[in-house]
Amino acid sequence: MDIDFYFYIIAAALIAGIVRYRSIQPAVLRLLLPFLAFTLIMEVIGKITVKMHVQNHWIFNFFTCCEFLFYSYIYSKLLADPKWVRVVRYGMIAYPVLFVANISFGEGFNHFHTITYRVGSVMIVIWCYLYFRQIMRSEAFESVLRVPAFWISTGLLFFYTGFFFYMSAAYILMYTKLVIDKIVWYAISGTLNAILYGSFLIAFLCPVSPKKK
Repeated sequence: MDIDFYFYIIAAALIAGIVRYRSIQPAVLRLLLPFLAFTLIMEVIGKITVKMHVQNHWIFNFFTCCEFLFYSYIYSKLLADPKWVRVVRYGMIAYPVLFVANISFGEGFNHFHTITYRVGSVMIVIWCYLYFRQIMRSEAFESVLRVPAFWISTGLLFFYTGFFFYMSAAYILMYTKLVIDKIVWYAISGTLNAILYGSFLIAFLCPVSPKKK
């Protein structure tokens, strides 16, 4: 079985996170570790099912739905303004409803949910924007390059922005009956995944901020 390069980055990020577990702040980011382990397992399952020519869209439909809800939960804890926290929580309620409606009456159970994936991507990009807006308005003098959540948000922003535009283009091409070269798909997917999990790795390796006296 061929192993994509970003698999190793996920594993490296997971190991770094485990080693520096107590140093990861805020504590809610520690939840990324079991989620990374789960992600790695799902990626391996994806590779195996593709190799065996087993239809796996339904697996990744539910996984990516959980992914959007998980990252939304993280931002519900990172954001300080109660107004935006409520918005995130409303999103966490509305998104599963849209997802179930889409796979039930729209794109179907056995097709990848491109519509609600793009909706989820926009949702996460908005949460990232709100977080960046928050740190830009913060009076703290700490460099953002030392803040794990900054790197996490940067990775998520690039990843979901990239996949939003790719999914949108793929949706158009599907109706024009043009076939997307698998090499193009793997190049885009591999690059975006490497950026995302590389950002996670940097986040876990961020030096601990010195305590103020």
